[in-house]
Amino acid sequence: MSTKGISAGLLSPSRKNLTLNSTGGRSSSLRAFLKQEASEEDKQQAMRDQLNNRASAQNLSPEQFKMIRMGSSTHLVPLSPTDSSTDAKIPAEGESKKAMARNLSSRVVDLNDKSDNSADQARRAVEKDGAAIASNDFLGAKKSSSIRYRKMLAAELPEPPMYMVEFGRGWAEDIFALLQNSIRREVQDLYYIVNSMKKRSVDLSKQDVTDFYEWLSFFALLLDFVFQFEDKSLMPWVEERVNLEGDLSTASRNVRKGKVMTAIEQIEDCQFKFEHLPPGEVLPTVEKMLEVLSNGLLEQFRLEEKHIIPAVKEAFSAKDGEAFEVKMFETIRGMDESHTVMAMLMRSVKNEDRLRDYQAKYLRVDGAGFFKTVRFKKDYFASKKEFHHTHTRLVYVFFNRWNQAHIGAEDDEWNRQAGRVG
Repeated sequence: MSTKGISAGLLSPSRKNLTLNSTGGRSSSLRAFLKQEASEEDKQQAMRDQLNNRASAQNLSPEQFKMIRMGSSTHLVPLSPTDSSTDAKIPAEGESKKAMARNLSSRVVDLNDKSDNSADQARRAVEKDGAAIASNDFLGAKKSSSIRYRKMLAAELPEPPMYMVEFGRGWAEDIFALLQNSIRREVQDLYYIVNSMKKRSVDLSKQDVTDFYEWLSFFALLLDFVFQFEDKSLMPWVEERVNLEGDLSTASRNVRKGKVMTAIEQIEDCQFKFEHLPPGEVLPTVEKMLEVLSNGLLEQFRLEEKHIIPAVKEAFSAKDGEAFEVKMFETIRGMDESHTVMAMLMRSVKNEDRLRDYQAKYLRVDGAGFFKTVRFKKDYFASKKEFHHTHTRLVYVFFNRWNQAHIGAEDDEWNRQAGRVG
């Protein structure tokens, strides 16, 4: 049976005119004025609180900072030794930091006041360090920040649109979603881990590299299973009733999958480079191959969702799909790493009904005795627990390392800017 051309018509939604009814001019203006006045008071209080919190966190007096206002933003900058000697107010005995913060907040440099020469000078100084203003943090200034801290502030590697497909939309959609979502979930974690390493490239340890490649070995196992299963089981089943040509042909699929597997191999080859080169010189290759990998996967997913799934729904029945699912789990059971692959597939299934159904099909061993079935089920759940401990846990490990490194770099930079570190 040849594939029928399927076109999706776009339905234009009817337009609705949304209007806002006025409640009266004078009362509305009065409310707006009072609301604006209250908002300004809140901003002033927030500035005072921010100054007090910053000073307390660093064990500094608020008079050691000055505020620079630019538009609607306010930035805290530590005073230079000359500024602090001329402008700083000597605190009276017993005066609290909160009281000093209130005094200091009244002496704000306003960059919007062009009549003030000192404000013009301050504006030029702030514009020179545009990165600091953009991030609302003077620590981002290139002229004063350390390389370690600037790495933390640098842009992250953008993640591809690996959006999960919801289960329960249809039997055909679920078959493909089970395979696709398991890969999507792993790719999301992979980007997070690489970003954690990228942010900490100055201090990246040997343990980071070891953990990364330990995690990658599981992901490579999943990709290898999905690609082989599609080539040997899924697509031959589809082609029993649907002709796959052009970009859907076996040759085209092999080209896309070849690029993905080559990218994985290139990332694996970087393990040796990490041992002999600075991480900052190796990570760009990892990032480039990661982009190649994700683009190849996204293209394959797009073609399957747009063309193959609709054709499968037309050519096969729900009963056919149920029978194929049973064979799919039989195939998984016959693998050497069956429990690990099954755990990776089930990780993305959030629909409780489908999760119970999938696990029941996997754990149902036809012809096996009672004790063998119980043993198989026990081994599966033990392997599933071990998988989460050795694989998914590593994502949280990289999260904690990233978080602790960021806090440490920020604290060191504050101390350095305040003159506490040589």
